[in-house]
Amino acid sequence: ETPAPLLVFIHGGGWTSGSRTDRRFCGLYREMLRAGISVASIEYRSIQEAAAEGIQPPVKGCLYDAARAVQFIRSKASEWHIDKARIALSGGSAGACSSLWLAFHDDLADPASSDPVERESTRVSCVAAAIAQTTLDPQQMIEWTPNSTYGGHAFGFKADGATKRSAFAVYLANRERILPWIAEF
Repeated sequence: ETPAPLLVFIHGGGWTSGSRTDRRFCGLYREMLRAGISVASIEYRSIQEAAAEGIQPPVKGCLYDAARAVQFIRSKASEWHIDKARIALSGGSAGACSSLWLAFHDDLADPASSDPVERESTRVSCVAAAIAQTTLDPQQMIEWTPNSTYGGHAFGFKADGATKRSAFAVYLANRERILPWIAEF
């Protein structure tokens, strides 16, 4: 009857798998509804799909899809009785990283866009993140956790079979070249 706050769930799965029907979300949404909080669970392109479309780096497709979902939901706020000022994000793993990225990134709204969805804000009021990747900088990863092997796929790196280097080693070796991407994502 009146605009309600909204929790947007972004699923995990390393941006390569997972689903908006993730059991963690399904266990959460009934409690949110009982508390008067509306819920949404979104999908995004996987790393593989983004890479196949030529998006560089592939993680950009995943993260910008999440941003677009928030903008789309905001564009439906009146129709769906959503309070635009009280939108929160939640997710685990890659979904947590996506949530944090959206929370700390500059607003992606484009007020001059001819697309009404793009004119909507990507700002959120809070994030509840679980088991998040808190950096995608391979150097920082090995400083914090020396056994790190994750993240190269987000930037399109694969294992190099010719030299037997892991995807993480290739990622780390290319760090300087991709520093602008690391800074963005």
